[in-house]
Amino acid sequence: MVECYRAEKLGTPLTISDVQGKMKAGSPNVRRTRIQNAIDDGFLKEERHPGDGRATLIVPTATLKEKLTEH
Repeated sequence: MVECYRAEKLGTPLTISDVQGKMKAGSPNVRRTRIQNAIDDGFLKEERHPGDGRATLIVPTATLKEKLTEH
């Protein structure tokens, strides 16, 4: 989730594939489940890529941003 936050701050949000590639453990299905859990828990959200309608971006929500800036 931190990588999603950093990427968005740099103006280069990550795609689902990018996020899965940055995760160090688990099969692709496990990685996708972990991303989905973070979405369901309100820390990440999916957005359509503005330049590529086939791609989905994973971006942090305000909730995640608040949690990360508290520390």
